This record gives sequence, C-alpha cells and structure tokens, in this order.
Amino acid sequence: MALQQITLTMTGSAVQLTTTRTPFHYMRIESEASNAIVYYGTSAVTTSSYAGTVLANTTTINNGVVVGPFPQLPSNASEFWFIGTNSQKIHVTLVT
Repeated sequence: MALQQITLTMTGSAVQLTTTRTPFHYMRIESEASNAIVYYGTSAVTTSSYAGTVLANTTTINNGVVVGPFPQLPSNASEFWFIGTNSQKIHVTLVT
C-alpha cells in the first residue's frame, strides 16, 4: 500500500479528483479554513444533486470526510468529482 496526497482547487464547476484510474482502499477529504461547503459525487455533481458534502470550515481544518475502507475491493479515485466555490481548496489523502 502507498500513501498519496492531492490538493484540489475548486473552479465553480465539477472538478475530477484525478484523470487517471487510481484504485484506493481509503480516502480522507479535508477542507481548508474559511471554505464553504464542497459537494462530491459523480461527473454529474451539482450543488443540488450530490452524493455527499465536505462541510463548511470557518476556522481551522476540520475532521473531514472518510470514504472506505475497502480492504478487499478498492474504489477508483477518478470516479470522484467535486464542486465548490472558485479557488477554494480541499486536501485528499488516499491509501492505494
């Protein structure tokens, strides 16, 4: 297993976590301080149609959102898309 870290900058439109197939067993998503809510889901994610949210974070990095673990059958990071306010950043940790 390996550890990967990704910083993803929001554009106001749906942004793909990674463009290459990246199997993972565990994902943690954290929002930077002063971010608004960030939504995640498929490539069709919108602020009104989404699989989940990374809550607004007004002061410091919060506890984040955990996806997994998937010990036997990994998920694919390239299937995750995010939408949030332009220039906001999220930090994603993957265990691949």
